[in-house]
Amino acid sequence: MAIACHRSQVTEEKVGDEHGLFPRPLTERELATLRFMLSVPDGRLDPLRSQVPFTTVVGRCPCPCASIELSVDRSQATAAQGLGERPAVSTVGQEPGNELNTYFLMVWLDKGWLSSLEVAYIEHLPTEFPPLELFEPPKIDEPSTEESIRTRVWSTLRSRLRR
Repeated sequence: MAIACHRSQVTEEKVGDEHGLFPRPLTERELATLRFMLSVPDGRLDPLRSQVPFTTVVGRCPCPCASIELSVDRSQATAAQGLGERPAVSTVGQEPGNELNTYFLMVWLDKGWLSSLEVAYIEHLPTEFPPLELFEPPKIDEPSTEESIRTRVWSTLRSRLRR
């Protein structure tokens, strides 16, 4: 069983990927995934939603999962308030018929600015973001509650290993 990817692995060393040179626009799938992740009905995400049109991809994970580093034109939008740099929003999903093949999506921030869209996984490495219908509705990651992504990852792992 594998669990990856770790955010610190994301790098800007490559000058591009199969979608073009960095910086580059988000692909349709990356954009749909980011919008899905920011669809939580919470006003704290409004500034992040307003950043999306001004967001570009500036790097990609070398592992080679689908995780991407993001940059926002800060002259065109405002920073979000009330959210930490931890994953601000996260969700979990799994492939039907394969309970071990689990995915975790996370949106990371840098001082209120979109900085990374990450996919972590158990079992099969996703080279593109998995279909959104596999995922639970995203949640704001509140680290002081049972809903933090760390808690959700480990509880998911424990329940999968017990089967």
